[in-house]
Amino acid sequence: MTVKTVLRAVILRLSRFLMGEVRMRARLLASRHPHPRVTALAKESNRRAACPLPQHSGRGVRKVAGFGSIGVSRLDHLVVMVMGFLFLACDRGPQVEIVAPDGAEKARVAVEIAKTPSQREVGLMYRDSLGENSGMIFLFPDQKPLKFWMRNTRIPLDMIFADHDGRVVGIVENAEPFSERPVGPDAPSQFVLEVNGGFAARHSITLGSRFDFSGFSPQTSN
Repeated sequence: MTVKTVLRAVILRLSRFLMGEVRMRARLLASRHPHPRVTALAKESNRRAACPLPQHSGRGVRKVAGFGSIGVSRLDHLVVMVMGFLFLACDRGPQVEIVAPDGAEKARVAVEIAKTPSQREVGLMYRDSLGENSGMIFLFPDQKPLKFWMRNTRIPLDMIFADHDGRVVGIVENAEPFSERPVGPDAPSQFVLEVNGGFAARHSITLGSRFDFSGFSPQTSN
């Protein structure tokens, strides 16, 4: 079972619990303040429930009552905000964070992954644009001196080369579109991050910076 699967299960259980609290709060308000709107909220909350209302002990009810003046609509909004944040944290997708030698975060890039020979061969060919904080990470099975070209690549790119530890060992800035001249550092590298031309300069990325991978495994056997 992956971490993402576990997180989804936890989030699902948490959302059911919190929505149960919302429904209990609505019932509590309706019983204490029989205003038509409050009663309607309680009925609507129960009508929309996707599962039976959880049973609460007296202690649980007192905790709900402890919300004090927080109304049902505000509590609903709070639940939605919390769940939205958790889902965003869980579903960010594959990313590469670039960290300076002093530990400061310089950039975070949402990446496509090229880990097979065919994926690495095509790369970012034929693209007319690339998002400012988007790119492609090329994964190789081991480190060695790597050279890239720009055949059929329509946009200028920065190429950031990193060794097996993720440490940046070379940067090619503003590689010329359609050029077939191989470029790259002499130092061995295992990972290459391609981003928009000028990205490295804009984010002050230098040799010795480090890649941190999230949302995917940087290992490949191909």
